[in-house]
Amino acid sequence: MPTALSAPLIKTLLADPDCEIFVYPTLDSTMDEAKRRLAAGAPSKTVILAETQTAGRGRRGKSFFSPPQTGIYLSVIWRPPAPEKPAPTTTITALAAVAVCRAIEKHCPVAPQIKWVNDVLVGGKKVCGILTEAEIRRGAISGLIVGIGLNVATADFPPELRDRAGSLAVGAETRSVGSRNQLTADLLRHFFALAADRAATLDEYRARSAVLGKEITYAQDGATVAAVAVGINDAGNLLVRRRDGNIVALNSGEISLTGYDFGL
Repeated sequence: MPTALSAPLIKTLLADPDCEIFVYPTLDSTMDEAKRRLAAGAPSKTVILAETQTAGRGRRGKSFFSPPQTGIYLSVIWRPPAPEKPAPTTTITALAAVAVCRAIEKHCPVAPQIKWVNDVLVGGKKVCGILTEAEIRRGAISGLIVGIGLNVATADFPPELRDRAGSLAVGAETRSVGSRNQLTADLLRHFFALAADRAATLDEYRARSAVLGKEITYAQDGATVAAVAVGINDAGNLLVRRRDGNIVALNSGEISLTGYDFGL
């Protein structure tokens, strides 16, 4: 029987007196609960976890598969020290992805990679998705909610996910990841440290990229465009070189890898 998530234990392991942690047996969505708390004035470093979600949310209106006691489904409220002008939330998503990778590496003998903009891959399969939403007041970001869904021991996925979804504790290349409480504490520790000092985060994000140098496709105006991913700029946008030679910056949307490597 998996060990249950414990707010007091995670808080003890994290050793951060400013962090408040709430664990629910079930929620519609940790993002929705965090949004309700953010609107009510919850402070920065408020963390919402659920053992399962009935309406877990991913990017672009997609659902996130959240079976009971096999994953880490959390949302964290982060309030910038000073109000920030509206900007793409890509950089916050990037630092969350780096935090997830660091935590995974501490517990598993694997080399996680990041598929721009919000997926963490292990062995080519998605083990984690990240969703970032911003609260805007008086033209500036007053609060952010970062949702992280990490498949820790999920063994059985719906048919439509089996070819592309994976789990940390399933597969010959991995071993037991141990306590979800410790993994959660390590993930949060890295996230808070990176959020407080973002300077080097994008360099590590680039180094962990699963897409740079690869041929990708993306949707534009209803058409599928082929390109090569050639860089990630300081705003977290993906720079791609199209077949006509033009380089464009993608700041949102989904990309697909075609599996062909290109030199940068």
